[in-house]
Amino acid sequence: MFSGKKIGSSVNPNKFPLRLRKNETIKLAKEVYGYLINNNYSFKKNINKIELFDLLVKKKMSEPLSSDYKKILKRLVSLLRSELASKGSISVEFIDSISLKYKTITSYNTIRRHVNVLVNYLYENGFDITRSKLKSKRQTESLHKPIDDVKDLLERIKMFNEKLYLCCVLTYCCLLRPHQEIRLLK
Repeated sequence: MFSGKKIGSSVNPNKFPLRLRKNETIKLAKEVYGYLINNNYSFKKNINKIELFDLLVKKKMSEPLSSDYKKILKRLVSLLRSELASKGSISVEFIDSISLKYKTITSYNTIRRHVNVLVNYLYENGFDITRSKLKSKRQTESLHKPIDDVKDLLERIKMFNEKLYLCCVLTYCCLLRPHQEIRLLK
C-alpha cells in the first residue's frame, strides 16, 4: 500500500521529498490501522442500515419516473427512513399501518401499491426488511335504483325541457350511453 486511496484518504507519501516520506508513511499506517479496526479488519467498508437505505433509495429515484410518482415515493421514503432512524429497523406493522390509515378503498390500494414497490425494491437489493402481506381491497359496486314508473318520469322531464326529453327517450329506447353516444348526436 503506497497511498491512502484504498481507504479514502488523501495521504500519498511518495509525493513528498525523501526526508519527509517516513513521517507521512507513519501517518498513513496509523490511518490504515484505524480504518481496519473500525471495519472488522477488512478493507471492505461496512455501511450501516441508514446508509444502505439511502443508497438504495437514491438508486431507485435515479430511474426514469414521473415527477408526481417521485413526489409520492419521496414522502413514503421519508416515513420509512424516520422509522428506521428511530427504531433501527422497519417492522411489517409499520409498513402495513401506512396503507391502513386510508379509509377509501382507492387510496388504500394506491398507497399499498406504492409502499410495496419501495419495500420490494429494498428487499431485492439486500436490505433487511420484511415484505407486507396486505392484499388489495375490492370495491363493491353500487347500482342505481330501478325506476318504477318510466312513463311518469319521462312526462315530468318533457314538461321541464323538451330537448332533454328527446335525449332521455333516445337513451332509454335505443339503449344509448348518455356519457358519449347521446352527447355526440346532432
